[in-house]
Amino acid sequence: MTLGQAIFIWLTLLTPHKSDAYEDVDAREARLGVVARAVRAESEGNFTSAAAMLAIMKHESHLAREVHSGEKLGDNGSSVCLMMIHKHGLRDPERWATLGGVGLDATRRCVGTGLDMWGRFWGCYRRGEPGQRWEAMFSAYGTGAGCGIEDTGRAKARTFRAALNFLYRNARKP
Repeated sequence: MTLGQAIFIWLTLLTPHKSDAYEDVDAREARLGVVARAVRAESEGNFTSAAAMLAIMKHESHLAREVHSGEKLGDNGSSVCLMMIHKHGLRDPERWATLGGVGLDATRRCVGTGLDMWGRFWGCYRRGEPGQRWEAMFSAYGTGAGCGIEDTGRAKARTFRAALNFLYRNARKP
């Protein structure tokens, strides 16, 4: 199967967020299809980047529809979209208002911005202790500063490893 198909299957295997209990099954699958296409496109076929975006979305927004659409903001109104992007962390703060939305363009902007922000924390990976480098990098994404390892970083790293394993086992390399 393709990377995009593997991403979609991984997303559909997740338990929906409690706020999505009312979301129609077909509508959810269509929305997750948009997410899968955005992750595939923005990761440019890189399995590590794709798995990282999946882990971040799962833990930051739980892929909730109302967060995806931009109807609900996180962190007391300071973060938006599935990647929970903070306005103050953007190079172009005006971009923040364009990140929410369930369409492919908005979802790609969200995922692409999140990937860019995650990439800023490679220093945490390089300086991290062997066996805990991903934890440091994901912790830094969650806090926006520092490389100290937090429980949320550990959880994201576990999900990242599971997603990466799933993608490598099920998708063919481009």
